[in-house]
Amino acid sequence: MTVEQDVVNYDISALNSYTFADLSEIKRNLETTLTDLFGKLDQVSSSTRAKSKSDKTKTNNSIKAWR
Repeated sequence: MTVEQDVVNYDISALNSYTFADLSEIKRNLETTLTDLFGKLDQVSSSTRAKSKSDKTKTNNSIKAWR
């Protein structure tokens, strides 16, 4: 057997050892992790937009003051 075949056979036998409950738990954990990650991404995105808007306002105010 080649290394690739060994890996495929191992993966299949590993999958066969999981029960439906195990796979359901893995799925729930992945969904929770992804939800958390996307939530954090939204927070970072929102704070970045707010900072960008704040910086733009400061720049505009500085330009107005300079004129």
